[in-house]
Amino acid sequence: MRRAYTTSELMDKLDIGQVAEMVEPLQDIIVKRTESGIIVMKDALSSEHNGLPMPLSSTVLRGIWVFPKLKITFGRAIALIREGRTVICEYEGRPPVSYDSLDDLIHIAEAVDGVWYLED
Repeated sequence: MRRAYTTSELMDKLDIGQVAEMVEPLQDIIVKRTESGIIVMKDALSSEHNGLPMPLSSTVLRGIWVFPKLKITFGRAIALIREGRTVICEYEGRPPVSYDSLDDLIHIAEAVDGVWYLED
């Protein structure tokens, strides 16, 4: 299950290039962090803010946000584990496996054919 964030948590956690979508009180509002700030990519209510900095309206301030799963390569997964991050591997319909240490046993089949994601 994906973790949900308040707007203030989102502002602290969102990395450059990362996307987040609002799930409450509205859906279909998508933002992305760029070097110039958090930009509205899609707004279900109006297109007037698309491509502009996220306005801090009362709706946005009450917002609850999630990060879509970010698919990564196995090489990127290893680099992130080295940085202390947690990654997830999905392989052949098995339950997802979390990895947060290079001491964890990673099967060669997961490395080659697994689908890797950055955990929130």
